[in-house]
Amino acid sequence: RMQVGLSLGPSFAELCVTSSKETTAGSKKSPLFQSRAYLPKENLSACFQKLKDHFSAGGSGESKAEPIEKITVSCRYLEKIFETKLGGSVAQVLTSGFETWPVLRQPVNPDHFVTHPLRAEPLASQEHIFGITERINAKGEVLKAVDPQSLEFIASKLKLMEIKKVCVNLLFAGQNPEHQEQVKNYFVEQGFEVFCSPRGGASRDEVSSWRNHILNACLSGTFLEILSDIQKATVGLVEPDKIYFIDSKGESHQRPLNHLSSLLFGWTSKLPADSLILNLGLESWSLIESNTCQKWQSPWGSVDVPHRKTTSLRVQPTQEIETDLWGELAMSARSASYEPGPMSWGRARKPLLVDILFSQLPSVAEEFQTLMAPAGVQRYKDTLRILQRNSAAQQSMDLMLFEKSLFERVLIEIEMAIPSKSVLLTGFFAEPMLPHLKKQAPHIDWKLAPQSQSWEAQSVAQA
Repeated sequence: RMQVGLSLGPSFAELCVTSSKETTAGSKKSPLFQSRAYLPKENLSACFQKLKDHFSAGGSGESKAEPIEKITVSCRYLEKIFETKLGGSVAQVLTSGFETWPVLRQPVNPDHFVTHPLRAEPLASQEHIFGITERINAKGEVLKAVDPQSLEFIASKLKLMEIKKVCVNLLFAGQNPEHQEQVKNYFVEQGFEVFCSPRGGASRDEVSSWRNHILNACLSGTFLEILSDIQKATVGLVEPDKIYFIDSKGESHQRPLNHLSSLLFGWTSKLPADSLILNLGLESWSLIESNTCQKWQSPWGSVDVPHRKTTSLRVQPTQEIETDLWGELAMSARSASYEPGPMSWGRARKPLLVDILFSQLPSVAEEFQTLMAPAGVQRYKDTLRILQRNSAAQQSMDLMLFEKSLFERVLIEIEMAIPSKSVLLTGFFAEPMLPHLKKQAPHIDWKLAPQSQSWEAQSVAQA
């Protein structure tokens, strides 16, 4: 039987098919099929159509009638909406007297001394916070029962405001979930979408748990759209109840509305637990440590999401290349995305770091040959030449040598980010960059993960 792994990022979808059969050595076979879709130009249906066409033609020696056991999805696509205003139509029901906590507990930016510090924006609107009469103490003892009248008042008000999503954030629900369950059941009966999840006794930070509920509510609409797209794309391949999403603990869920924030780290759950991992992915580069963090430091503050400690590198494949304050060419502090896309694809106005990678890594450029636009490549060269002439140094250097110097600067940044003498490389750029990294930093033991380019999708398929 076949298992399908789908790695769904903000701009790319990667598909990998493996077989449940094992080799004589006990290890999994190589993937039966792999494909990649650039989502701004292709939809998921086109990606799965390639799979249908492949096996209909008897690809890999497999029968076209070979059944698919399940489809497991790693979903980072939800990151796509982080730049938008979240939580506009999400209400919070809190223990009375703590309605200001979601604002007062917001982190201060920047975190060092400045004369005018600013608090990060909360996820949900302060106007949609409602307090109910109830109280449980830190030992889990009930001090005051839930007042039914306050629930009825809040429900009627939310209906008038046409708010459908409600987060139940009650004090000390981790020590005693009795009131949380009571309030949750009431709002479910009233027809609301309720977001709250059981908390372990070790979870002591109330607001981190509350943010988790709010973030799940904010992401739910986009998630349901993704789920609908996957179901439409897989008609005829697998039944809807065979589609699973993997969370940061490696557990699978069919409709994980109360685990959506955990899905953001599902792709790290199956990485080797005993290795420091450098993920040079197609859309982002990060360093993944072996230890587990209990909280995610999100743009809105800490969130209760246990996950492998992940640190983004200073250099990212979609960073813009521009002239800095000193007149030198540098990677911008801000990172763009693949939308509209690299200049070499004829889609962007500024050159990106990935344009440099296309020039220095021929195998990468060949992988995206169908997306490369000759006019776009020429425009990238012309733009880079103009930036070079306007820079304070290296004005007379040959363009090819100049590109190589920028690429070497990227290798140095990666080398500086490695705190260990040994690192395991995964991700799309891992294999083509391995020889260059070995040459740049021979003192580091660079190890390449098997099937590194499609490692994420393959590991999800075998989860």
